[in-house]
Amino acid sequence: MGIYIVTHGKKFIGPNPWLSKIGFNEVYRLRPLLPENPSEVICGTGKRHINTAKVLGLRPTRYTSVVGGPESMELVDGRKIVILADVTYVPFEQYTTTADTVIALNALILSLPNNSVICAGRPCVIAAGYKDAKSAALYRVEVLEDKISAITEITALGKSETGTV
Repeated sequence: MGIYIVTHGKKFIGPNPWLSKIGFNEVYRLRPLLPENPSEVICGTGKRHINTAKVLGLRPTRYTSVVGGPESMELVDGRKIVILADVTYVPFEQYTTTADTVIALNALILSLPNNSVICAGRPCVIAAGYKDAKSAALYRVEVLEDKISAITEITALGKSETGTV
């Protein structure tokens, strides 16, 4: 059984950022690689995740911050800072959402039917167990006997970055 995770492309900087024009173009190029009729479409709650689903022509069946929320990691004066949707700045070392998400994300993935698509960001792929996640990428998560057995990068148009948000 396989589940697909699409990571958003290049985004603007700031709280709850939209995809940039480059990000829209990156994500658009991934559409031919997805299943034609996904069983379910799970979408993160950040603007960039919602933009990703729209660019791909997918209609989300569910929205959950388990696969990605509105916060955004940025470099401010050389320091990693997470900017929340209300523009609160949180030092990166105090932001634990990715680590806290692992259990819920694995349960979500295991509950999905074959050929489901998740529109998310790199933290989702990292939390699922693939450490070198990239933006504007497509991953296939293989589920075997009620566990994630493998995660394969199908293609990546973006790059991995130093942050996990």
